Amino acid sequence: MNSREKLVNTIRKIIQKEREERIQVGIMTSENTLKIKDMEIDKSLLYFIETATVNINTKLNLVGINATGGAGDSAHTHGWSFTDTSSYIYKLKAGDKVAVYKLDKGEFLVLGKIITI
Repeated sequence: MNSREKLVNTIRKIIQKEREERIQVGIMTSENTLKIKDMEIDKSLLYFIETATVNINTKLNLVGINATGGAGDSAHTHGWSFTDTSSYIYKLKAGDKVAVYKLDKGEFLVLGKIITI
């Protein structure tokens, strides 16, 4: 292998390694900061997918019961009590494991929470 072929192979290895390191796993240290390996990343260098920053209702299920009053009752107030058994996807918080895409200029895009099913 001549020197030119060695250089081309070296460049290919560097490019492949850069591609492989674009997506990394991080741990949220708060709702808007994270850590990748030993590197703390401040919120000023992070971008988030909107759905990672808000609670999302995935199944609405409110059960209501009339807690007070009845037919002919002078204290009839229509007091309702609700129990929420809905399902939610919660926004990111400290301790969540996330997939992170490395952008240019040292910035990162948080793709979302990593879960097991």
